[in-house]
Amino acid sequence: MKIGHTWLAVVACALSSLACSSNGATTNPPGTGGGGSDAGVISDTGTPVGNAADADVPDVTIPDAPANPARNPPKSGVLFGAFVGVGANGPQDFLDSEKLIDRRWVIDHRFYSFEDWTVDRTPWAIANHKIPLVTWEPHEKLDDIIAGVHDDMIRTRARGAKALGAEMYLRWGHEMNGNWYPWDGTHNGGAAGGPAKYIAAYRHVHDLFVEEKADNVIWVWCPLVTDVPEAGWNHWTNYYPGDTYVDWVGLDAYNWGTSSSCCVWMSFEDLITPLYKDYAGKKPLMVPETASAEVGGNKAQWILDMQNGLKTKFTSIQALVWFHINKETDWRINSTPKTLEAYKAMGKDPYFNPYP
Repeated sequence: MKIGHTWLAVVACALSSLACSSNGATTNPPGTGGGGSDAGVISDTGTPVGNAADADVPDVTIPDAPANPARNPPKSGVLFGAFVGVGANGPQDFLDSEKLIDRRWVIDHRFYSFEDWTVDRTPWAIANHKIPLVTWEPHEKLDDIIAGVHDDMIRTRARGAKALGAEMYLRWGHEMNGNWYPWDGTHNGGAAGGPAKYIAAYRHVHDLFVEEKADNVIWVWCPLVTDVPEAGWNHWTNYYPGDTYVDWVGLDAYNWGTSSSCCVWMSFEDLITPLYKDYAGKKPLMVPETASAEVGGNKAQWILDMQNGLKTKFTSIQALVWFHINKETDWRINSTPKTLEAYKAMGKDPYFNPYP
């Protein structure tokens, strides 16, 4: 979801009478998820913040490899993470948000496009004992990527990632089953070959990282839980690059409530169940983006239900990353005091701290 274009996407959804649905259920409007600006860039170039800045926040100790949860997720439990806004204070905003919940987030999620994400926020996350989750938005043409036009840049990113010396998640070309990004199937031929072109580009980038021996990069393939348009050719399964190219499967899932005219309140369970069923037990699963609106229902109860569902019904999900920003609606964990208390309670649940 592009920050500058989101509302236009929502209006387009309503005007075109899109159901924004998966299996008949109303869900997210086009443009759901993601934090990219109009240029597809969210980055932090502020002054790095050292460990002393958050010394009053309880630590979460992550074992060294080979037990590193980025490569080998916990056998039971969920890694806690967040994308924290686009504030001017950079990493300090992330640390301040941790104080809201009296614990650390283990995963630090950021969005990038053309700029070098290996020298921006990513080294800070590693130095502060967090697993970087980099969403790389390929605003270059897929045809050019496949043809090798950008190989030098891609290899440079691969070498930079390798030099970081720590495992990290890389989510390349997310929500490809939507119709709002230049790398999605709709913008690359649609039924005439959009999914195949996406797969070819994804594999090309992945193969260059392999050639550069950037084996500390953990690849996250991530569709949205709703196909937009909801057509057979655009189903998420048609975009799957293959087991060799995917380490984790991601599920982007937002409850818009009644904050948009095209949507209704939906539970976390209703949002994720179809996509979950297709990949649970085949790959580790994470939710790189999720949040709920306040309007249309009870957000605190939504979080409690999500907490219980992850522990009982959706145990293949081993990482959860909250979209903590006030944007199209107030997605933040502290949108109300009751919402914050519900989120804090989830964070203190041992199931969401599998490496105490």
